[in-house]
Amino acid sequence: MADRLTAKQVVPLTEEERAELRDMASAHEITPGLLARALLLRGMGELRSGDAMSLRAVAAEKIAAAKRITAGARAAVAQRWGK
Repeated sequence: MADRLTAKQVVPLTEEERAELRDMASAHEITPGLLARALLLRGMGELRSGDAMSLRAVAAEKIAAAKRITAGARAAVAQRWGK
Protein backbone atom coordinates (compact mmCIF):
# COMPACT_ATOMS: atom_id res chain seq x y z
CA MET A 1 0.00 0.00 0.00
CA ALA A 2 1.32 3.44 -0.90
CA ASP A 3 2.13 5.93 1.82
CA ARG A 4 -0.57 8.51 2.48
CA LEU A 5 0.40 12.03 1.58
CA THR A 6 -0.60 13.87 4.75
CA ALA A 7 2.17 16.47 5.13
CA LYS A 8 1.73 19.84 3.41
CA GLN A 9 4.30 22.39 2.26
CA VAL A 10 3.33 25.84 1.02
CA VAL A 11 5.57 27.24 -1.71
CA PRO A 12 5.18 30.92 -2.63
CA LEU A 13 5.08 31.64 -6.37
CA THR A 14 4.62 34.68 -8.53
CA GLU A 15 1.34 34.88 -10.44
CA GLU A 16 3.29 34.11 -13.63
CA GLU A 17 4.94 31.03 -12.11
CA ARG A 18 1.59 29.79 -10.84
CA ALA A 19 -0.01 30.28 -14.26
CA GLU A 20 2.87 28.44 -15.94
CA LEU A 21 2.57 25.56 -13.46
CA ARG A 22 -1.15 25.30 -14.20
CA ASP A 23 -0.57 25.44 -17.96
CA MET A 24 2.13 22.76 -17.80
CA ALA A 25 -0.04 20.57 -15.59
CA SER A 26 -2.94 20.90 -18.00
CA ALA A 27 -0.69 20.00 -20.94
CA HIS A 28 0.36 16.82 -19.09
CA GLU A 29 -3.19 16.03 -17.90
CA ILE A 30 -2.25 16.15 -14.21
CA THR A 31 -3.11 18.50 -11.36
CA PRO A 32 -0.72 21.36 -10.58
CA GLY A 33 -0.07 19.87 -7.15
CA LEU A 34 0.91 16.48 -8.52
CA LEU A 35 3.12 18.07 -11.17
CA ALA A 36 4.80 20.16 -8.48
CA ARG A 37 5.32 17.00 -6.39
CA ALA A 38 6.88 15.14 -9.31
CA LEU A 39 9.21 18.05 -10.07
CA LEU A 40 10.08 18.47 -6.38
CA LEU A 41 10.97 14.80 -5.95
CA ARG A 42 13.11 14.83 -9.09
CA GLY A 43 14.86 18.01 -7.95
CA MET A 44 15.50 16.57 -4.51
CA GLY A 45 17.07 13.50 -6.09
CA GLU A 46 19.30 15.66 -8.26
CA LEU A 47 20.37 17.72 -5.25
CA ARG A 48 21.18 14.57 -3.26
CA SER A 49 23.42 13.40 -6.11
CA GLY A 50 25.26 16.74 -6.15
CA ASP A 51 23.99 17.81 -9.58
CA ALA A 52 25.78 21.08 -10.39
CA MET A 53 22.80 22.73 -12.13
CA SER A 54 20.54 21.96 -9.18
CA LEU A 55 23.09 23.31 -6.71
CA ARG A 56 23.38 26.53 -8.75
CA ALA A 57 19.57 26.83 -8.88
CA VAL A 58 19.37 26.57 -5.08
CA ALA A 59 22.13 29.14 -4.65
CA ALA A 60 20.39 31.51 -7.07
CA GLU A 61 17.07 31.14 -5.23
CA LYS A 62 18.75 31.89 -1.90
CA ILE A 63 20.11 35.13 -3.36
CA ALA A 64 16.77 36.06 -4.95
CA ALA A 65 14.90 35.34 -1.70
CA ALA A 66 17.30 37.50 0.29
CA LYS A 67 16.61 40.38 -2.07
CA ARG A 68 12.84 39.95 -1.68
CA ILE A 69 12.77 39.97 2.09
CA THR A 70 12.10 43.34 3.71
CA ALA A 71 13.62 44.49 6.99
CA GLY A 72 10.42 43.59 8.85
CA ALA A 73 10.36 40.14 7.36
CA ARG A 74 14.01 39.65 8.28
CA ALA A 75 13.15 40.38 11.91
CA ALA A 76 10.25 37.92 11.84
CA VAL A 77 12.43 35.20 10.30
CA ALA A 78 15.16 35.86 12.87
CA GLN A 79 12.67 35.59 15.72
CA ARG A 80 11.08 32.43 14.36
CA TRP A 81 14.29 30.59 13.52
CA GLY A 82 16.51 32.12 16.19
CA LYS A 83 18.99 33.60 13.73
